[in-house]
Formats: sequence, C-alpha cells, structure tokens
Amino acid sequence: MSGCCVANMFAFVLMGESFLRSPAFTVPESAQRWANQIRQEGEVTE
Repeated sequence: MSGCCVANMFAFVLMGESFLRSPAFTVPESAQRWANQIRQEGEVTE
C-alpha cells in the first residue's frame, strides 16, 4: 500500500515525481480500485 492513500473519496497515487489524483468517487472501494489499476499500469510501463 506504499505510495497510495485514500482521503475524501479521492485516491492519490505516487508515480515517479508526481501524484496522480483520481476523479471523485462516491465509495472508497471505487477509489481503491482506481489506485490499484494505476499502480498496475505503472508497473507494466516501467
């Protein structure tokens, strides 16, 4: 879970030197899925 936190229904993912912020979500589970997807995509591109 390093590099990710969920607060105020936004997900933040640290990618390199910048943070990516998700769209607003209505439930934490959606924000978490978004964060997981972004991390997986980042791992694939590196």
